[in-house]
Amino acid sequence: MNTTGLTDLEVIVLKAARHTDYGDCLENGQWSFSVCDAAKLDPKVYRGVASSLIKKGLVYVWNDVDPGYKNNLNNVLWDEAVFEYTDKGKELFNEKP
Repeated sequence: MNTTGLTDLEVIVLKAARHTDYGDCLENGQWSFSVCDAAKLDPKVYRGVASSLIKKGLVYVWNDVDPGYKNNLNNVLWDEAVFEYTDKGKELFNEKP
């Protein structure tokens, strides 16, 4: 995984999304709470990290409140949200460090 330009917490969350109780985020989006659990982070810290990953264009976070518009963080119910890699986020796992 290429970690250039990422913080330690961002790397933890991106890697944790590959190993949630519900599956691997490279295959399909995973419940946001399960990514938080896999990362072993406080939910408030996780939300901040996820927001940073969204700004970097590496993930989407969305839910049924507004499924047509990903990353509208004003409408995200974090406990019911889906965490999903963008194409750019998926590419991190195809590159060598």
